Amino acid sequence: MHTMTNLKKLRQDRGLTQAEIAKLADLNLRTYQDYEQGAKPINRIALEDGLRLAEVLKTDIKRIME
Repeated sequence: MHTMTNLKKLRQDRGLTQAEIAKLADLNLRTYQDYEQGAKPINRIALEDGLRLAEVLKTDIKRIME
């Protein structure tokens, strides 16, 4: 059973594609996809990348770590 990651839900709530989020947050698309799919642990994201991602998703950095 596949469960939706919080990152995916936040992205979908904003109505953006993975490519759009990656570009806006200045992240490599594959890197963003790995975080969203759980292939890379989001809690290991560099602080500056996490802050940009939270800003793009209009949320708190703690929320993307859930």
